[in-house]
Amino acid sequence: MTVSWVESVESRLWSLGRRLWGGDEKSRLREEVMGAVEDLRKRYDGLKQARAELEAMRQRIADDQANAALLTAAVDNSLRRGAGEQAYRLALELDAVRKRLADDQARLPKQEQLCWSLDFQLRHIERRVARMQQRLLCVS
Repeated sequence: MTVSWVESVESRLWSLGRRLWGGDEKSRLREEVMGAVEDLRKRYDGLKQARAELEAMRQRIADDQANAALLTAAVDNSLRRGAGEQAYRLALELDAVRKRLADDQARLPKQEQLCWSLDFQLRHIERRVARMQQRLLCVS
């Protein structure tokens, strides 16, 4: 956290100095491209993490659905055999699995939206970087 804050301050000071003392157009464009590429890298990292969380959530949902089905059958079986205490423990476990499942299912659309949004932002930044690189090639 401290390193990124220091880098941010350093970047702002560098920009201020460049504006005060001038600088050629090509240098300014190069720095803009470098800043945009760094932003792009951070967004890629964010998207990678968001996708990993999404996949983990989907896997938990699938596992909990299967576990809930097995626990439901186990509770029914315990009740039929007259094992009330075992059925009660299994029912408590089933309740916890269903709660976790409901929580993940409620959070899933938000996580999917986050991934979509980050992907959209990445495409936008990629196009911006390409335009800046094209301008950089045209500046002599």
